[in-house]
Amino acid sequence: MSRHVFGIMLISALLLLGACESTPKGPATPAPAGRDTVIVNQDRNGGQVVLRPGQTLLVRLTKSTPRGMVWEMDSMPDQSVIMPDGQRRVRTEEQEKYDSLLAYQELRFQAVAPGMTKLNLAYDRPGGGEDEVQMRFEIDVIVEPGS
Repeated sequence: MSRHVFGIMLISALLLLGACESTPKGPATPAPAGRDTVIVNQDRNGGQVVLRPGQTLLVRLTKSTPRGMVWEMDSMPDQSVIMPDGQRRVRTEEQEKYDSLLAYQELRFQAVAPGMTKLNLAYDRPGGGEDEVQMRFEIDVIVEPGS
């Protein structure tokens, strides 16, 4: 009888542990962008991107996770043209496979209305000021009237 009770308790404990297993920690793997999402990366630095109202601009820039550096807006873009719409840190399958210290930081912006604005980002340690800036990313954002 005690073996039977012990077996039931062991199986119950294993099932409970499996049900309580948390999702993997760390950044998410980048998902493919939707049809209304325009993705830019470091290759577009100094260039321009054209959007229509309602589209999402996803800026995907490389960052080094252990150094405490992040991409931050150096100045706020014209919010009548694009609005910040969140950010997250992601790692590709290859970065996860090799346990790379690099990841991507994604910053999202929603195209609001026709117009033009400049998006200025600085790669620095939060609160470090101008002396901490390691890199910059600048792009002209043009939102054309949609159809």
